[in-house]
Amino acid sequence: MIPKFDAFSYSGFLGQFFLYYSLGAFIKIHPKSCNKIKKSKCCLLIFLVLLLLLIMSGVVIDLLSNYFSAFVGEYSFFFGRGSILVIAIAYALFKYFTNIKPYENKFINIVSSCTFGVYLIHDNNYMREYLWGNIFDNSKYAESNYLIVHFILSVIIVYVACTVIEYIRKYVLEKYVFKNIINRINSCADSIYSRLLSLIEKR
Repeated sequence: MIPKFDAFSYSGFLGQFFLYYSLGAFIKIHPKSCNKIKKSKCCLLIFLVLLLLLIMSGVVIDLLSNYFSAFVGEYSFFFGRGSILVIAIAYALFKYFTNIKPYENKFINIVSSCTFGVYLIHDNNYMREYLWGNIFDNSKYAESNYLIVHFILSVIIVYVACTVIEYIRKYVLEKYVFKNIINRINSCADSIYSRLLSLIEKR
Protein backbone atom coordinates (compact mmCIF):
# COMPACT_ATOMS: atom_id res chain seq x y z
CA MET A 1 0.00 0.00 0.00
CA ILE A 2 1.08 3.59 -0.64
CA PRO A 3 1.84 5.45 2.62
CA LYS A 4 -0.58 8.36 3.05
CA PHE A 5 0.91 11.58 4.31
CA ASP A 6 -2.04 13.95 4.12
CA ALA A 7 -2.89 16.49 6.80
CA PHE A 8 -5.25 14.15 8.67
CA SER A 9 -3.50 10.78 8.48
CA TYR A 10 -2.24 11.00 12.05
CA SER A 11 -4.09 13.96 13.56
CA GLY A 12 -7.71 13.02 12.74
CA PHE A 13 -10.53 15.52 13.11
CA LEU A 14 -8.49 17.73 15.43
CA GLY A 15 -5.95 18.21 12.66
CA GLN A 16 -8.79 18.93 10.24
CA PHE A 17 -10.15 21.62 12.55
CA PHE A 18 -6.78 23.33 13.02
CA LEU A 19 -5.91 23.19 9.33
CA TYR A 20 -9.15 24.70 8.05
CA TYR A 21 -9.34 27.19 10.91
CA SER A 22 -5.80 28.33 10.12
CA LEU A 23 -6.59 28.66 6.41
CA GLY A 24 -9.73 30.66 7.14
CA ALA A 25 -7.87 32.89 9.60
CA PHE A 26 -5.08 33.50 7.07
CA ILE A 27 -7.62 34.48 4.39
CA LYS A 28 -9.30 36.90 6.79
CA ILE A 29 -6.06 38.45 8.15
CA HIS A 30 -4.30 38.70 4.77
CA PRO A 31 -7.08 39.39 2.23
CA LYS A 32 -4.72 41.15 -0.22
CA SER A 33 -2.46 38.10 -0.44
CA CYS A 34 -5.49 35.93 -1.23
CA ASN A 35 -7.12 38.28 -3.75
CA LYS A 36 -4.51 38.15 -6.52
CA ILE A 37 -7.01 36.31 -8.72
CA LYS A 38 -10.01 38.62 -8.71
CA LYS A 39 -11.90 37.44 -11.78
CA SER A 40 -14.57 34.85 -11.04
CA LYS A 41 -14.07 33.21 -14.46
CA CYS A 42 -10.39 32.53 -13.65
CA CYS A 43 -11.38 30.98 -10.31
CA LEU A 44 -13.96 28.80 -12.05
CA LEU A 45 -11.40 27.72 -14.66
CA ILE A 46 -8.87 26.83 -11.94
CA PHE A 47 -11.59 24.90 -10.09
CA LEU A 48 -12.49 22.88 -13.19
CA VAL A 49 -8.83 22.13 -14.03
CA LEU A 50 -8.12 20.97 -10.48
CA LEU A 51 -11.31 18.88 -10.44
CA LEU A 52 -10.25 17.24 -13.71
CA LEU A 53 -6.82 16.51 -12.21
CA LEU A 54 -8.50 14.95 -9.17
CA ILE A 55 -10.65 12.69 -11.33
CA MET A 56 -7.69 11.79 -13.54
CA SER A 57 -5.60 10.89 -10.49
CA GLY A 58 -8.14 8.20 -9.64
CA VAL A 59 -8.13 6.89 -13.21
CA VAL A 60 -4.31 6.85 -13.45
CA ILE A 61 -3.87 5.09 -10.09
CA ASP A 62 -6.53 2.56 -11.05
CA LEU A 63 -4.68 1.84 -14.32
CA LEU A 64 -1.35 1.53 -12.47
CA SER A 65 -2.94 -1.00 -10.12
CA ASN A 66 -3.08 -3.41 -13.07
CA TYR A 67 0.71 -3.43 -13.18
CA PHE A 68 1.83 -2.60 -9.63
CA SER A 69 0.31 -4.19 -6.53
CA ALA A 70 1.16 -1.13 -4.40
CA PHE A 71 -1.55 0.84 -6.25
CA VAL A 72 -4.35 -1.72 -5.76
CA GLY A 73 -7.34 -0.12 -4.02
CA GLU A 74 -5.60 3.27 -3.84
CA TYR A 75 -7.61 5.03 -6.58
CA SER A 76 -9.03 7.44 -3.96
CA PHE A 77 -5.57 8.40 -2.65
CA PHE A 78 -6.00 12.10 -3.57
CA PHE A 79 -9.69 12.25 -2.58
CA GLY A 80 -9.11 12.55 1.17
CA ARG A 81 -9.99 15.67 3.15
CA GLY A 82 -6.30 16.38 3.69
CA SER A 83 -5.36 16.10 0.02
CA ILE A 84 -3.71 19.23 -1.37
CA LEU A 85 -5.90 18.86 -4.47
CA VAL A 86 -9.12 18.77 -2.45
CA ILE A 87 -8.06 21.81 -0.40
CA ALA A 88 -7.08 23.72 -3.56
CA ILE A 89 -10.42 22.83 -5.20
CA ALA A 90 -12.35 24.02 -2.13
CA TYR A 91 -10.39 27.29 -2.08
CA ALA A 92 -10.90 27.91 -5.81
CA LEU A 93 -14.64 27.32 -5.45
CA PHE A 94 -14.73 29.58 -2.39
CA LYS A 95 -12.95 32.38 -4.30
CA TYR A 96 -15.32 31.94 -7.23
CA PHE A 97 -18.38 32.63 -5.10
CA THR A 98 -16.75 35.52 -3.22
CA ASN A 99 -15.81 37.20 -6.51
CA ILE A 100 -19.15 36.96 -8.30
CA LYS A 101 -21.69 39.76 -8.04
CA PRO A 102 -24.21 39.48 -5.17
CA TYR A 103 -27.48 37.88 -6.15
CA GLU A 104 -30.70 37.97 -4.14
CA ASN A 105 -33.41 35.36 -4.39
CA LYS A 106 -35.93 34.61 -1.65
CA PHE A 107 -36.21 30.88 -2.42
CA ILE A 108 -32.43 30.42 -2.57
CA ASN A 109 -32.01 32.34 0.69
CA ILE A 110 -34.52 30.09 2.46
CA VAL A 111 -32.94 26.89 1.12
CA SER A 112 -29.41 28.08 1.92
CA SER A 113 -30.45 29.01 5.47
CA CYS A 114 -31.50 25.37 5.95
CA THR A 115 -28.26 23.88 4.59
CA PHE A 116 -26.42 23.70 7.91
CA GLY A 117 -29.47 22.00 9.43
CA VAL A 118 -29.44 19.49 6.56
CA TYR A 119 -25.81 18.69 7.36
CA LEU A 120 -26.55 18.21 11.07
CA ILE A 121 -29.59 16.03 10.41
CA HIS A 122 -28.10 13.52 7.98
CA ASP A 123 -24.34 13.54 8.50
CA ASN A 124 -23.85 12.08 11.96
CA ASN A 125 -22.87 8.66 13.29
CA TYR A 126 -26.49 7.62 13.85
CA MET A 127 -28.21 8.80 10.68
CA ARG A 128 -25.34 8.18 8.25
CA GLU A 129 -25.39 4.40 8.63
CA TYR A 130 -29.20 4.27 8.79
CA LEU A 131 -29.68 6.34 5.62
CA TRP A 132 -27.02 4.86 3.34
CA GLY A 133 -26.94 1.36 4.83
CA ASN A 134 -30.61 0.62 5.58
CA ILE A 135 -32.90 2.98 3.67
CA PHE A 136 -30.97 3.34 0.40
CA ASP A 137 -28.74 0.28 0.86
CA ASN A 138 -25.92 1.65 -1.32
CA SER A 139 -23.88 -1.56 -1.22
CA LYS A 140 -26.50 -3.33 -3.37
CA TYR A 141 -25.90 -0.89 -6.21
CA ALA A 142 -22.08 -1.05 -6.17
CA GLU A 143 -22.01 -3.27 -9.28
CA SER A 144 -25.38 -2.20 -10.69
CA ASN A 145 -26.01 -0.39 -13.97
CA TYR A 146 -28.25 1.97 -12.02
CA LEU A 147 -25.46 3.13 -9.67
CA ILE A 148 -25.35 6.70 -11.04
CA VAL A 149 -29.16 7.01 -11.04
CA HIS A 150 -29.35 5.63 -7.51
CA PHE A 151 -26.58 7.98 -6.36
CA ILE A 152 -28.22 11.11 -7.81
CA LEU A 153 -31.76 10.28 -6.67
CA SER A 154 -30.75 9.27 -3.14
CA VAL A 155 -28.79 12.50 -2.64
CA ILE A 156 -31.69 14.62 -3.96
CA ILE A 157 -34.23 12.78 -1.76
CA VAL A 158 -32.06 13.16 1.37
CA TYR A 159 -31.38 16.84 0.70
CA VAL A 160 -35.03 17.71 0.00
CA ALA A 161 -36.34 15.71 2.98
CA CYS A 162 -33.81 17.22 5.39
CA THR A 163 -34.49 20.72 4.01
CA VAL A 164 -38.22 20.28 4.68
CA ILE A 165 -37.50 19.06 8.23
CA GLU A 166 -35.16 21.98 8.91
CA TYR A 167 -37.63 24.47 7.37
CA ILE A 168 -40.42 23.20 9.66
CA ARG A 169 -38.11 23.39 12.67
CA LYS A 170 -36.77 26.84 11.84
CA TYR A 171 -39.77 28.67 10.37
CA VAL A 172 -42.67 26.90 12.11
CA LEU A 173 -41.62 25.30 15.41
CA GLU A 174 -38.94 27.79 16.36
CA LYS A 175 -40.87 30.84 15.16
CA TYR A 176 -44.27 30.03 16.63
CA VAL A 177 -44.13 27.08 19.06
CA PHE A 178 -40.71 27.43 20.71
CA LYS A 179 -40.92 31.22 20.75
CA ASN A 180 -44.21 31.15 22.65
CA ILE A 181 -42.88 28.57 25.10
CA ILE A 182 -39.72 30.59 25.71
CA ASN A 183 -41.76 33.77 26.17
CA ARG A 184 -43.97 32.01 28.73
CA ILE A 185 -40.92 30.67 30.58
CA ASN A 186 -39.40 34.15 30.60
CA SER A 187 -42.61 35.73 31.88
CA CYS A 188 -42.89 33.08 34.61
CA ALA A 189 -39.26 33.63 35.58
CA ASP A 190 -39.80 37.41 35.70
CA SER A 191 -42.91 36.93 37.84
CA ILE A 192 -41.09 34.64 40.30
CA TYR A 193 -38.15 37.03 40.43
CA SER A 194 -40.46 39.99 41.14
CA ARG A 195 -42.21 38.10 43.95
CA LEU A 196 -38.93 37.05 45.53
CA LEU A 197 -37.64 40.58 45.27
CA SER A 198 -40.77 41.99 46.92
CA LEU A 199 -40.48 39.44 49.77
CA ILE A 200 -36.86 40.38 50.33
CA GLU A 201 -37.68 44.08 50.36
CA LYS A 202 -40.47 43.55 52.92
CA ARG A 203 -38.06 41.85 55.30
